[in-house]
Amino acid sequence: MKIRRVAMAAAAAVALACSATGTAQASTPIYQWHFWSSGICLDSNSNGDVYGNSCNGGSYQRWSQSNDWGAYLFKDVETGRYLGEGLYGHLYASTDHSEGDEHWYLVGDGIGHYAFKNYATGDCIDNEGTTAPTDATPCGGPGDHFQELWHTS
Repeated sequence: MKIRRVAMAAAAAVALACSATGTAQASTPIYQWHFWSSGICLDSNSNGDVYGNSCNGGSYQRWSQSNDWGAYLFKDVETGRYLGEGLYGHLYASTDHSEGDEHWYLVGDGIGHYAFKNYATGDCIDNEGTTAPTDATPCGGPGDHFQELWHTS
């Protein structure tokens, strides 16, 4: 009888541990990223285009964030595509995230603003403060610091 109670308690502990682990992995933070100085949001569409646009709270402007390779993957909630950087700093949203081009570091300024720095290229997502397409350029160029900072809501 004592062995049976110990076995039941062990099985319950294993079940609890498995369910707790599954819950922790299922919660992925989702953010809407705003350009620091203008409030323009990081946006995309089902064609894989990525650009800055007026913030509207829509699902194309919501990005889940997960850790991979010691960097972050940003996945558009609506399309399921991953934020990446292509040739000449062109931003895109891809269904594949196996390359370093879809991995990003978040470089903070200590007061809640972040620069997206690409794992493969070292470029930062830049926005000129308009709804013009957002691209990636070398980080920290003259006068660029404020054009590279984003925050969440």
